[in-house]
Amino acid sequence: MNTFIGLAKSRHSVRNYEGKTVEKEKVDAILESGRIAPTAANQQPCKFLVLETQDSLKKLERACNPHGASLVIVVCADKEISWVRPFDGHNMLDIDASIATDHMMLCAQDLGLSSCWITYFNPEELRKQFNIPIDLFYFLKEKNAG
Repeated sequence: MNTFIGLAKSRHSVRNYEGKTVEKEKVDAILESGRIAPTAANQQPCKFLVLETQDSLKKLERACNPHGASLVIVVCADKEISWVRPFDGHNMLDIDASIATDHMMLCAQDLGLSSCWITYFNPEELRKQFNIPIDLFYFLKEKNAG
């Protein structure tokens, strides 16, 4: 096992994958690391969509470039259950989702897997391809509400 600082230093974004199937035990460990990540007021608003079939990864390509990864975890968060700071009304789900994502990426690195945090994607296309409820895409709801 790496020291934490060694693990953090060794993690980097990879954009060219071998296409090997990720073992179920590793997927489970990665998801568990996201599940146990701290969230504001322990509201646990994060939801994880695991994509690992050829069909689901092909659909994903309509929304972003997964760089040939054989496993993609889409991190969503529910605005309706996330904690809101009372002083200024800031909803913490972006922070909660970021912490969960970071935990999963470090876990993957610890398991000998590479990762890449993808923020360049079409949210509406992603939501449409996987029938993700609008409540899990808070930024679309806010954008369209105005």
